[in-house]
Amino acid sequence: MPVYESRSMPGRPMRVIALVAITTVLLVGVFTFPRMQEPGRSERDGITLPAALGSNWFPGSSAVDIRLSPGGGLALRSAAPGLLLVTRGLPVDPDACYIALLRARAETPRIMVALYDEPVRRLLAEVAVRRTTRSAVHELVVDPGDRSRITLALVGEDTPIRASVDQVRLVRRRC
Repeated sequence: MPVYESRSMPGRPMRVIALVAITTVLLVGVFTFPRMQEPGRSERDGITLPAALGSNWFPGSSAVDIRLSPGGGLALRSAAPGLLLVTRGLPVDPDACYIALLRARAETPRIMVALYDEPVRRLLAEVAVRRTTRSAVHELVVDPGDRSRITLALVGEDTPIRASVDQVRLVRRRC
């Protein structure tokens, strides 16, 4: 009578190889995960945030109505003052200065572009978005101090609020 070997369990050498491979993948993941959201070469090339909800931009409050505008970008409406749109935390070098270039349009007065620390508690710099019929570039210079991340926000001070954002670029420069 023939003897059948069970092939359900791999041999000892294969189990050791599989264990080493899984351990290696887990260790690489643990050490690289904190940098997964960081843009590559951001210190040299800067950071460009296209106007799209989800990965880079988030509503500032539940009162904000955000829609994609026909020409690209985000159209914002709100009946309440306050934060309209907030970016994710943007990595910066604490020893460098940055210029935030925001292409935006304000249909109503008193809309500000503001740079905060990452938890959005301390205001670092702000500039008014001019009321225009077409998008214009607004420039904001910031020294992050000892912070490794900053957050950019659009803030409306009067109601009703109507504005649009096309793009943001954070560029490193000498202080």
